Amino acid sequence: GEPDENALPGNVVTGDLPAPPLDVRWKHSTVWTGRELVVWGGELDPANMGIPGQNAIYNDGAAYDPIARHWRTMRESPLPGDASPGGGIGGDGVATAVWTGSEVLVVQAGRAAAWNPETDRWREVASPPGNGTLGLVAAGDVVIQLDRGAGWAWHPRDNEWSRLPDPPVELSQGIVVWTGEQVVVLGSASASGVSAGLSPTVGAAYDPNTEEWRELPSTSHTRAAAAVWTGEEVLVVDFDNTRTAAAYDPAQDEWHELPDLPLPLREGIPSAHLIGDTPVVWSRDGAVTLVDGGWQPLPNAGNLNSPVAGGGVLWSVSLDTATSPPVMSLTAARLPAEREGE
Repeated sequence: GEPDENALPGNVVTGDLPAPPLDVRWKHSTVWTGRELVVWGGELDPANMGIPGQNAIYNDGAAYDPIARHWRTMRESPLPGDASPGGGIGGDGVATAVWTGSEVLVVQAGRAAAWNPETDRWREVASPPGNGTLGLVAAGDVVIQLDRGAGWAWHPRDNEWSRLPDPPVELSQGIVVWTGEQVVVLGSASASGVSAGLSPTVGAAYDPNTEEWRELPSTSHTRAAAAVWTGEEVLVVDFDNTRTAAAYDPAQDEWHELPDLPLPLREGIPSAHLIGDTPVVWSRDGAVTLVDGGWQPLPNAGNLNSPVAGGGVLWSVSLDTATSPPVMSLTAARLPAEREGE
């Protein structure tokens, strides 16, 4: 879809976009389907959110069409509306979602379901064998779920999970990226007595066609806080302890360092995206784009909460506490035209 005309170059739009028809929440999942922005699940945690109310786990969602500028409420799912804490993907009752190319797969509290946006219908999916502590990613014809030392592939047509070969490295935490050919997982090696935030990035790549893993070369780059596939390289940035950046080239199987991010070092994990052909790193204190191997600040960049790229726009659905009572709001930002690479 085309970018919303109200998402102005370099600016975060707050007041001109229709609010989602959802109760206030956080930790919801947001995915872009190619046509719509889908928001699902989340929780109400009044004590930590600083608002009144009772604790709740949500099992509802909505989809936004930027062309029609319209939200639609999604049909009720077969997933549980509440769950006991358990950790991992959806293990505490909070859902994690991924777009498969035809459905939105939602994993919540050890169960899964898939929503078809064309029919607004759900189908219950075989329960994932693991807890997905490292991530969930669509990888061609399958969806890969990774744990610390194991992984599984969900086959949508057969509605079955199959065990992957064990990866060559065991990660305590990580980020999963699909390159179009390989699943690249980057993170910190599991080791007692070593701070995950200070340990160097290690990783592995999995090829769904050959069903084989390979270990990536080592790098001095510290923990991967955010990563994105640029079309040629996996761009990795660290923001918890440093402002370093690096890129991994799977064709050459090698790393190269990038200049440090020209952003203030503050607590909070950044997000990395690709808009057009331009990589963007967004933080609570600003945003930068990677152009010809160097970082360029994005003028007028404001705060976006866990943005998702889609249609040339960074979208964010978040809690707005500036109003009374608090409400959910839709915000957006886009690159200046000359930086979109389109």
